[in-house]
This record gives sequence, C-alpha cells and structure tokens, in this order.
Amino acid sequence: MILMVVSTGKFRHLPVVDNGEVIALLDIAKCLYDAIARMERAAEKGKAIAAAVEGVEKNWGTSVSGPNTFIEALRERMFRPSLSTIISENLKVVTVSPSETVLAVAKKMLEFRSSSAVVVVENKPRGILTSKDILMRVIAQSLSPDATFVEKVMTPNPECATIDTPIVDALHTMHDGKFLHLPVVDRGNLYMEVISYTYVCVGDPANF
Repeated sequence: MILMVVSTGKFRHLPVVDNGEVIALLDIAKCLYDAIARMERAAEKGKAIAAAVEGVEKNWGTSVSGPNTFIEALRERMFRPSLSTIISENLKVVTVSPSETVLAVAKKMLEFRSSSAVVVVENKPRGILTSKDILMRVIAQSLSPDATFVEKVMTPNPECATIDTPIVDALHTMHDGKFLHLPVVDRGNLYMEVISYTYVCVGDPANF
C-alpha cells in the first residue's frame, strides 16, 4: 500500500504521522531495495517468485488482487535480463557541457522535468549533476548559480551501466554507491541516457 501511494503520487519521501505529529520520513528508495532484496534472496534459495511476493506483502500489509498489482509489476521488472529491456526510446535526457552555468542547467532540468543532467564531452559521460547536488553543493554553500560552472560542482567520472547490465546489478550499484541516478552507455561506451532508481522499479522517470 505504501509503495502504491508513493508511486502514484510521484514523490520519493512520505511522512509517517502518529497522533498528528511527524515521527519519521519514509524513503521509497529504501523500501524498493528492501522489496528487491527479499525477492532476490528467496529466488536464490530456489523458492518460487510467488512465495517471495507473498512474504513481502505479508511484512508490508499489502494484498495481491490480480496480476497487475504493484508488487507483480515490480517483480516482473526486476527479473528481466538487462537494462535494454526497460530503456525507453522516448525518455528525455538533459545533456550539458562542463562550461555551462548551474543556473542554465537547472533551467534545462526544469524544462525537461528531470532531476539530473549528464555532463558530456564528445558524447561520453564525464560527470553528472542532480537536483540534490544543486541544493547541497551550490545553494547550501551560498554559491551563485549563474556564476558557478557545472564542472566545479558535478560528480566527475560517474559510474555507468551498459545496456547489457542486468537490472538487479544496476540497482545494487546505485544502492551500494548511495546514488539514485545511473548513466547508461552503449556497447561503444557512448552516452545513451540516464536512469533513476525509481524509474527502474516503477517505470516513470518524471519527478524522481
């Protein structure tokens, strides 16, 4: 139920309230990873996928009413072989140069409704800038967005996946590295697009 609410609402965090007071903040990334880990562990032990789904739902208090439930969709996406099976040809990606200002990039991100921009040189990823980077490395440091160049605040040499990378491996990479966006390159190491943790699980890249 919680994952359905967050997915439908297209937000990453959900306040937990007790008697009208906020006592915690739930992060969808952790919820999704926990669900994936449970299903993966069950599969490794040779159990049926249905048993893994049942275990996840029992712990989270959700209920399966048919084949099109959120957990069923999540399970189907997780165990497809590679990223090439879920990458959308129509996914709009923001690409920028290292010499652009943060303000210019932020405007592009707003235009494309994207939470990240990939910094490319000769069509190869050289860095990544996310909305979190802008908040923590620019705004919080009292830097001027229109006078700060992307190369000064981007994450350089980001870890990348290929279209042949297994979906579960891509999720583990993002979880272990504590980041939510992963550039994807083709077999020639040329930049293709960027996927988010939530997009891989839910299938909607907007607003994440």
